[in-house]
Amino acid sequence: YPLHIASKVLSDGQSARIYRDLVYTKQLALAAFGGGNIIEDPNLFFAVAIVQPGKTPQECIDALIAEFDRLKTEPISANELQQAKNQWTRDYIIGRESNKDKAEALAHAVVIHNDIKTADGEFDIFMNIAASDVQRVAKTYFTPENRLVLTIMPKGTSTGGER
Repeated sequence: YPLHIASKVLSDGQSARIYRDLVYTKQLALAAFGGGNIIEDPNLFFAVAIVQPGKTPQECIDALIAEFDRLKTEPISANELQQAKNQWTRDYIIGRESNKDKAEALAHAVVIHNDIKTADGEFDIFMNIAASDVQRVAKTYFTPENRLVLTIMPKGTSTGGER
């Protein structure tokens, strides 16, 4: 569950760390986003940057990795945690508007968690996540061994090396 909060902090909207750092602050990217497909092992957590003309893919890669590493070394602020919980709450409510949405939530609870009660219990779990929980899972999962870096370039260009 803390990985969902990490996803919100890193990549949910233009106020998220990845967009704010790469697009606004450092102006390395035209756009930057990410997210997590966090349901069952193995999970997928990704970040994407569309490189600003005149900047290099490596600059964006380094900045993205720095944001992931920052979650491991610095606890998220109380404001970031509350914003992430608010965003998750928004998604939780919107994700239960129709009967189809409710059925999908129940199916997820049974298939992924093997417990239909988690469909209702998740809200309390998310509201009780602490900044230290986010930092703990970041240290566990955001490691060089778990990282795959892909650089997609137009035909005929070079990234300057392979990783």
